Amino acid sequence: MRRSRHRLDLLPLLDVFMVVLFVFATIQEQRLDETTRALQSREEQLAAATEAGETASLRERVRELEDTLAELRTSAQATVAGLAAGDDAVRRQSVLVKLLDRYSVFELEIAGATDDNGAVINRCCYRTDPLSATWTSCGEIPPVGHARETWWDDGGGGLDLALRRTKGGNAMTIVRQDERASYRIAARMEELLRDRFADQQIYDEGVSLVDIHCED
Repeated sequence: MRRSRHRLDLLPLLDVFMVVLFVFATIQEQRLDETTRALQSREEQLAAATEAGETASLRERVRELEDTLAELRTSAQATVAGLAAGDDAVRRQSVLVKLLDRYSVFELEIAGATDDNGAVINRCCYRTDPLSATWTSCGEIPPVGHARETWWDDGGGGLDLALRRTKGGNAMTIVRQDERASYRIAARMEELLRDRFADQQIYDEGVSLVDIHCED
């Protein structure tokens, strides 16, 4: 009874923390995109000014653009370094490590490709530790429901066994796909997992905002 109460207390905290991490990653991506666009714009202006001629005024403009470009690059590097370090990053890491000591977090990703006939192939991969860079292949997920059920009954490419290795039953699984995978295949997998792991928290993130890790 005490373990069940601890698990219920932990779930809202973990949900909030995962949302915070997602928002932080989104802000980081937006800042990098904005900086990249600014750098590209400055480089285009620099190229246009250089092609226009070698007059004194143009050379002065080129020097100004080069100085601005150097400042933007320095600013971009500082932004990345600041997001990856600092007291807040250390605190987040500390909290995450403690949560993962008590709670299993699985990630399932689905990357789409096409075969020689133009049919969609859904490559599957997963990891059992969000702090690890290691992803494990779970084969190909069939796009059709009955075939997907058979695939899972045959072990789901090892995914079934992996998701059963929880820390005392405390577990959540996050499912995401890229835009090339079958339409709403992540949602279909969420439904399948909910039916088989009623005690776990299953989240469908839909089309991912970050790179999918499944390799060819």
